[in-house]
Amino acid sequence: MYRKAACNAHILLSSTRQSICLNGTTSERSPGRRDSFSTKKKYRASHYSTWPSSDRPTPYQVMGIQRGHKYSRTRYYDLVKIYHPDSSTSDIAKRLPTEERLSRYRLIVDAHEILSDQQKRSAYDAYGLGWPLPSRHHGYDNIPQSPRHTYERWDDIDSEHGAVNEFLGRLLKNKKFICLMIVIATFAQACVILSSVAKTKLEMRRRDEECRDLIFRHRDRALDLRTLVAQMERLLLKRDPSGMGLGPTEEPFYREMLPFCGN
Repeated sequence: MYRKAACNAHILLSSTRQSICLNGTTSERSPGRRDSFSTKKKYRASHYSTWPSSDRPTPYQVMGIQRGHKYSRTRYYDLVKIYHPDSSTSDIAKRLPTEERLSRYRLIVDAHEILSDQQKRSAYDAYGLGWPLPSRHHGYDNIPQSPRHTYERWDDIDSEHGAVNEFLGRLLKNKKFICLMIVIATFAQACVILSSVAKTKLEMRRRDEECRDLIFRHRDRALDLRTLVAQMERLLLKRDPSGMGLGPTEEPFYREMLPFCGN
């Protein structure tokens, strides 16, 4: 495709030179007509030599037209004259590195291929197909889109994100805002620490109350042990104060004495 475009551009340059010079003689023009032609040529050169400032321009930005507008080949021809590798008349292209010049020329050819074909243009408008530059919205590539979800909406989202980033940049440069964020973070951390300390104190208080109740129950039960049965029960309690269980030899004795103690 690039070889075909290069051949067409070469033919275009040759035809342009032949139109200026015929049979070795230069066509004569009146001074006023020559001045107007030179002024118009300079205007077109300055107008079409501008390159989009975006690092990932769209075909519409490269060709300098709005979405939905009719495409004209005029800018394509003028850009080819400027950025074609065989062109040596453009001062703008001479100032660019060779790789940058070739990269721009390929983008010009790709943009022309998309915008000059209605089917390719519709496919690009709907899904971004045919354009070599990567899309900024990788996360939305697999989402089925309707024809209404065109890249005009992506442009709106880009502008909104740019405004948000600019606003955040201004906030980060503001010393008062940074101090306020530090104070808020310190206060939040202090609240977390105080909450953890309060929970620990409540847990310790609950355990202290449980231990106090257990001690009071054991003391009251010991004071009530007056009879022989009570003394026997106290003996059993002393042998197994924790109540964790009985040994193999103690279980029959407990089974024999507990019904008597219960009466």
